[in-house]
Amino acid sequence: MLVLFGMYSAFGYADAGTFSTGGRVLNADGVTPLPGTGLKGKDSADPDQPYGYIQCIYAGADDAIDPPNADGTTTGDDVLLETAEFPGQFFTAVGEGFPFSPQGRFSEDFTYSLSIGAMIYCRAWNGTSPPVSTSYGDSALYTLDNAIFAMNDFGTWSTD
Repeated sequence: MLVLFGMYSAFGYADAGTFSTGGRVLNADGVTPLPGTGLKGKDSADPDQPYGYIQCIYAGADDAIDPPNADGTTTGDDVLLETAEFPGQFFTAVGEGFPFSPQGRFSEDFTYSLSIGAMIYCRAWNGTSPPVSTSYGDSALYTLDNAIFAMNDFGTWSTD
């Protein structure tokens, strides 16, 4: 006699490239929007012009935000998520998707196989690349509760 035993889990998995992030980032004064170019990639940005970008990050098994390295890479068990449109790219331009009035807004699809319930957050940089960016700020942790083509709104937060 063969007996099979299984358990049902309420956690599902998101297919890679299926969830979106969005929000608005302000400078440290909490009022002025982080300037954005509306560009799709930092390679086409003028380094002498104001620019900002967002990283989307999985907080890892400890569900805690770890500080970044100076080069923009993650520390601890945090994992950078790739943009869906540009594999291998770990940022999105602030203002992308809102060409008429960026106002510090961002919107981008990110790809990663994460379980529903995973804790993710966004990190804002105020320069063309982390080594020359002097400030950053993290959104609050966000629980990925519906990953299939869902918009995950990180709301408004300020850079440090």
